[in-house]
Amino acid sequence: MRNSLLCLGCSWLVVALTIGTANAETWSDASGQFQIEAEFIGVEGRSIRLRKAGGAIISVPIDKLSPESRALAKRLYEASLNTKKPRSEPGQAAADAPGLQASTPTQPVNFEPPTPPPVPPAKPFPENPTLQQTVDFCRAELLAGHPEVFWQAIPEEIRQAIDSPELRGKLNPVNDATVDMTDSVTTVWYQVIEILINQKRFVLNSQFAAMIPPPFVPTVQQAYDPAVGLAYELFEFFVALDYDRSFGEHIDQHGPRVGAHLSALTKVMPPGLLDQVTTLEVEQSGSDSGTITWIDPDGQPQTLEMAKLAGRWIPKAMADTWPEAKQRLTEDLDQQMDVPKFGDTMTEPEMAEFKTSVLTSVQAIEQALLPLREAETQEEFDMGLALLNTIFAMIGQIAEQAAP
Repeated sequence: MRNSLLCLGCSWLVVALTIGTANAETWSDASGQFQIEAEFIGVEGRSIRLRKAGGAIISVPIDKLSPESRALAKRLYEASLNTKKPRSEPGQAAADAPGLQASTPTQPVNFEPPTPPPVPPAKPFPENPTLQQTVDFCRAELLAGHPEVFWQAIPEEIRQAIDSPELRGKLNPVNDATVDMTDSVTTVWYQVIEILINQKRFVLNSQFAAMIPPPFVPTVQQAYDPAVGLAYELFEFFVALDYDRSFGEHIDQHGPRVGAHLSALTKVMPPGLLDQVTTLEVEQSGSDSGTITWIDPDGQPQTLEMAKLAGRWIPKAMADTWPEAKQRLTEDLDQQMDVPKFGDTMTEPEMAEFKTSVLTSVQAIEQALLPLREAETQEEFDMGLALLNTIFAMIGQIAEQAAP
């Protein structure tokens, strides 16, 4: 019983995705060297969205597909235009292409994700910059809607090492034993997003919103949509992470979508707050050394030593350990990077018990979310919110009792 309660508490930590591929097709790249089995979902800009057997949703640039795969994508897209689907796939606007119908035991998820505001094109990273130029450039690009600048700030040789197929394969935390239970957890998250979007008027007039001090109400109202959009895009960023695909491509694709909502949030911050949280004191003491100092939330100064490596400024601790790490990465990864995957340490009975607890928890939450999703009045919504709060309190007590 104690183990069951512990598993119930741990189930809240599961964050991953899998949605079955009922209509998988074979897709190949222009070189003919790579091939995957995946289901066509739709078109997004100049890429197609595919769902792999493990559940990950990936985007592949159309110009990187083989002629046969491009023809297949065109045929499936045209066929989808002639198929009327009442509900859209979370993560894809209806204007792009008809999407996936994500069903649940209670009611299909039905919402249009927030559209990221337009952002200017990312600027090329400066060559051989000073520490101050690096900080100023990264800050400007972040505020412009490009958090992927922090990936570009890493020296190219480190990025290439991290982005190697061998290392990505080792870093993948999902295995076959756990992937089949994550669909329901992800669906619950989409249900929460659906509530935040479709029931916005009730959320902003709920008893919890009433606790916001009046002077901050206008700011909260303005920040609501970009905050929901940011939460959605961050989840999509991690859910769509495909360890068979380049991290760089993934970051370049999703970074501007995350950054667009983040940039919109910064525009509604109270005057002076943005400068307060982004102000850094930079001191370069040599051609390849310096420090960055900031004030933490407790009002205490914090200093980070920086070093220049291959034309990029990175934390000195990273620069000092990179030679050893580089050597390790050139050796046998099976010995150097034996990263345990989620569930590897569980026995089959323990895994079965864990899966049962996860699905039981998810079903209970789905039932509690349904009144919020279907509420047509503020009173109905507030009653559903009170019920959900009670359920969370009960689960918290169970997890506390299960703790060793």
